[in-house]
Amino acid sequence: MKIGNVGALNQASQSLPVEKAERGFARTLTEAVGQINKMQLNSASSGSELVTGSASSLHRVVLEAEEASLSLQLMVAVRNKAMEAYQEVMRMQV
Repeated sequence: MKIGNVGALNQASQSLPVEKAERGFARTLTEAVGQINKMQLNSASSGSELVTGSASSLHRVVLEAEEASLSLQLMVAVRNKAMEAYQEVMRMQV
């Protein structure tokens, strides 16, 4: 049995550019919180438009409200997991 051209596969994978992670965790988290805040504000604005009768579509208002709600629930779940991880690290014996 003869196996050939294995070296060419290794060379191809080495020549691919590697993207560096330039953004830190804190910056990513801050941007995510900002986006969720923006969704909450848009949802509140759409709700106000619905109450005043200037909303173009009830469907759009409900979708924005649900999207904002789900995003907030996800953010709270991530926060809870981060707090659990922090507490676990603090309980470790050194």
